Amino acid sequence: FWVRKNRNQAIVWYKKAAENGSEDAKAKLRELGELPSLIEVAKELKVGIQSIVDFLKKKGYENFEIYGATGKREAHTIANFQILYYLRRLNLKGVLINGLNRYFCLSNETVKLNYKKGYISIFSFTPKSIVTLENLKYNLNAHKITNYFPLGIDNEFINKEATIKVISGAVLVIVEPVE
Repeated sequence: FWVRKNRNQAIVWYKKAAENGSEDAKAKLRELGELPSLIEVAKELKVGIQSIVDFLKKKGYENFEIYGATGKREAHTIANFQILYYLRRLNLKGVLINGLNRYFCLSNETVKLNYKKGYISIFSFTPKSIVTLENLKYNLNAHKITNYFPLGIDNEFINKEATIKVISGAVLVIVEPVE
């Protein structure tokens, strides 16, 4: 893993993703600076993202951008979704980034998203969540979604600023923009 601090934000790359030419990692590295400015946190340790998140949390990081964590191993991707929920329960924020796609957790909060085209899916982490969705193809008003029925899959952006409000519970949000 590589980590770069940007204020209170940890930007974490799976080392293999950067070494194997992940376009996400390359673009972020170009934006933030050269590779030597990164700290190799788990150089010899063979630890997972949970250990890295815990380590960085103790160091005072509050926001996490995680690249290369939605790859080939589905079980690891699902575990990384759970890490997003873990961070949110601690009042920290995390986002997994894979190309244009973004994965994040919301709990008792509102977020506005500005995408012209693409898909958004919302899945409840908790047994039930109450959500309001505005300015999407399918809007909901204080609607109950559950962790056992995928009601929130494949909604669409309609070239307006969308609002996702989680009134209660916690949800996984998957944003898949289309250029």
